[in-house]
Amino acid sequence: IFTLGRAKLPFVAVYIAVEDIHDKARLVGEHGGYVVQGPEEPVPGSLVCLFNEPSGVTFAMVQEKKS
Repeated sequence: IFTLGRAKLPFVAVYIAVEDIHDKARLVGEHGGYVVQGPEEPVPGSLVCLFNEPSGVTFAMVQEKKS
């Protein structure tokens, strides 16, 4: 999900497991954050969303895709 053009190096990616990635992505925006990319399915069976919290720190959330 990261590309060199989008990520500031060096970086550490912290992934947070969530139950409903679409709902959490909505909440990020409601609470002053910004969804950078996603939710999308970079690997079959997993949804990933990259976001910045209000101070600009980047995190990612991941959800196992429900069948």
